[in-house]
Amino acid sequence: MATAWRWPGARWWRCDLHVHSPSSHDFAESDAEASAWVDAAVATGVEVLALTDHNSAAFIDAVSSEPRIAAAELAVIPGVELTTAEGVHMLALVPGAANADAVKALLGACGIRAQDWGKEEARATRSYLDCLALAEEHGALCIAPHADAIPTEHNSCKASLLVGIGDSANLGRVLISPHLMAAEIVTTDTNRHELLRGIRRGRRAPGLSLVRFSDAHALEEIGRRSTWIKMTSPSQEGLRLAFTDGDRSVCEHVDGADPNTPVALALESITVSDARVVGRSKPLELAFNPWFNALIGGRGTGKSTLVEMLRIALDRGDDLPPTIAAKFEGFARVYRSRDERGALTEATRIVVVFRKEGVRFRATWKPEEAPSLEEEGESGWEPAEGTVKQRLPLQIYSQNEIHEVAQDPRALLGIVDASDEVDRRAWADAHSSELARFLALRAQVRQLRTGLEREPELRGELADVNRKLAVFESAEHRVVLEEYQRRHRQARTVDRWAQKIDSLGTGLREAAGELEIEPLGDEGFDSQHEADRSLLDAAAVARAAISGERARVLEVAQAVEDAVSEFARQREQTAWAAAATAAQRAYEALVAELHAANVGDPQEFGTLVARREELEERLAAFDETKTELAEREAEAAGSLARLAELRTKLSEGRREFLASVLADNRLVQVELESLGDRDAAAETLRDLLGLEGAFEDDLEKLLAALFAAEAGVEASLPQIKHALRAAAEGDGDALEPRDRRFLGRLERLAPEALDRLDAWFPEDRLQAKFSGKDGNFKPLDQGSAGEKNAAILAFLLSYGDQPIVIDQPENDLDNRLISGLVVESLLACKRHRQLVIVTHNPNIVVNGDAEFVASLDLPAGEVLVECSGGLQERVMREEICEVLEGGREAFELRYSRIGRQSSA
Repeated sequence: MATAWRWPGARWWRCDLHVHSPSSHDFAESDAEASAWVDAAVATGVEVLALTDHNSAAFIDAVSSEPRIAAAELAVIPGVELTTAEGVHMLALVPGAANADAVKALLGACGIRAQDWGKEEARATRSYLDCLALAEEHGALCIAPHADAIPTEHNSCKASLLVGIGDSANLGRVLISPHLMAAEIVTTDTNRHELLRGIRRGRRAPGLSLVRFSDAHALEEIGRRSTWIKMTSPSQEGLRLAFTDGDRSVCEHVDGADPNTPVALALESITVSDARVVGRSKPLELAFNPWFNALIGGRGTGKSTLVEMLRIALDRGDDLPPTIAAKFEGFARVYRSRDERGALTEATRIVVVFRKEGVRFRATWKPEEAPSLEEEGESGWEPAEGTVKQRLPLQIYSQNEIHEVAQDPRALLGIVDASDEVDRRAWADAHSSELARFLALRAQVRQLRTGLEREPELRGELADVNRKLAVFESAEHRVVLEEYQRRHRQARTVDRWAQKIDSLGTGLREAAGELEIEPLGDEGFDSQHEADRSLLDAAAVARAAISGERARVLEVAQAVEDAVSEFARQREQTAWAAAATAAQRAYEALVAELHAANVGDPQEFGTLVARREELEERLAAFDETKTELAEREAEAAGSLARLAELRTKLSEGRREFLASVLADNRLVQVELESLGDRDAAAETLRDLLGLEGAFEDDLEKLLAALFAAEAGVEASLPQIKHALRAAAEGDGDALEPRDRRFLGRLERLAPEALDRLDAWFPEDRLQAKFSGKDGNFKPLDQGSAGEKNAAILAFLLSYGDQPIVIDQPENDLDNRLISGLVVESLLACKRHRQLVIVTHNPNIVVNGDAEFVASLDLPAGEVLVECSGGLQERVMREEICEVLEGGREAFELRYSRIGRQSSA
């Protein structure tokens, strides 16, 4: 089981910010009461509570001194539920470091007298709007409790915001007050919720955040309703920014749903030591958040270096475009002098920890070694099966790679093929295996056909032999000769049959040898352990049974051998043996008689008879060859059909993947034209036909016939293949070449080249489109460099669940594309996969809602993490504003309701 993941940056905290003490303030100073309150709160699973007694601060100090609060088992924010002059309740949460005195000061400022503290009927002398402003002056954060409560027969709900402030104009001023951050809701009335959000009053987005809390007045009520709030750490400042952020950072708690459940595949950390500019003085370690991680810093501070270190450690240096591959190879070298390229030293060590479906893996890279892979087990790190590249899925794209993909549709096709849904690698394995089978079958067909080429010649020779034998087979000698020939053929048949059955015993003994099974090894098993022993015993029983069957097979083998011997003995005693012997003697007497009478050459007769038998046997073998040839041809045709099916399956898989990924994508579309890549087809045909740059006019004619046909490529492709094969086999009329020498080139093609041509299909063609300023989709090749890159980036972010690392995606993109297309894609993507983005653009970091930001610097020539954390940490906001041009504007755009507080 993997160790708990304590990731850096923001996470979701389960909050109940409307909780009262369980007793009157007279008993509130009791340590026992405070301890019971904390016990009840911890037991609910709620992590952040606000103590908000009615018009009272009595219980705050008692709870704050409880030891477990200091131990961070529970975060408690001091606050109060005060009653304004209108009789409406308002929650005011003071900074976490404050104590009861801060709450008392606020109560006094609002006009609630000290002698009335703790009384529910107490009221402030100031209005709701005034209390909001006063709370802001005292550093408090304000929430409208049970704001949407509906009046009933037994409850007038005058304490509710929407009911208690009867003046609609005054209510409107309250709702747009920058000091009111959230509204607690207790109903499902969407109309009231829209009013609170400001949808019906034209308020600036995001309006009031809607939350649900317990309003607990008893221990057992704590946490009965709660809200997930995203913060780096629980604090009043974190709550303020989260409420301002709205739905991005606030969601209702639902039993069984935990927004902190990490994605299934994620980088946990990278550690680099002893590289050229990284980890020299001490190892550089950077931990990651499971969602959106942003790496920022000035130009040349090592952000891209860290990305390339990830690429090295996780073995993602293959399949790069040539220009990028050359640059990466220069980076991934061990340098030995100041003038040499290379970011590594002989002592460099890169360690990446990766979480995969709840299991931790560790990849370690050292020079001159393949990355090692380990898995965390009960006793620590243990060697893992497979390779780093196979077991740890990850995508890495530099800005140059995205640019290459945007310029070359085939590069985009490669990305589609690398997806798990298409899995081109597995498809290629199946295709390669089937292609090898097809080529082997076609080679066997040619070999069998070659063996049949002498059949007409041998049949003519057999006719000549039969004519010569007719001289000897006159009427007076025919009976003797025919009987001899018949018995001789029978004897040869019997001999062949005897040879077959004689081999049966040997085969059975060999089979018996296969049944000799070694005992199951006890490695890894404990015979003293009951569970292990049960399996070992079962294996022993199986081995004994197999051993018994082996003995039976040996008995059968002996019985077969005895039967063969008995047949050999009885054969010589049969009437057939006597008849065969008599035929042989009669034949020998006839030969002697013919020789004595000089009627013919008896030696020639015997030779002719032997030749006829040989020819008949060879012709009979031809019949078997023809049968085998027909079988191989049928198998080859079936294999070719399967290759066609595989090719169709690849196109269908690509089309289905694109449809599923981009079905609802408003930013980019990608259409697939099956077998439609003309340029790739030209390259492949040039290679298959061995043209080597020659006969370009004839190649262009073939391509025109293939791609310009009204019936389409799928219909015209078989015709083109047939014509090329026919021309290669000597049919000069099959093609009408522009250069007659083209026919000679085809005729010189190796047979396998024609087989490969039969199995060839053009590549698919992708047509990418992007959403223009007018909202209409336009072909990607009509877009600017920025529009092309933005569309490809949106596509890359639209699918998959493996971590994706992108280095400076904003290059060539204007702010409109970044603020719209890119940020929207990032927000949608990070819900289901981890992002690591290197960027200089504050809109990507801020409006893309990065959960974790690390700022890198390069003091004294060594990459260091200057600072890191979440957006809700003031130090990180200041760093972003300082490092990224336009950072302050990005914060003010996102957190418009809190103005300068967002970035200072």
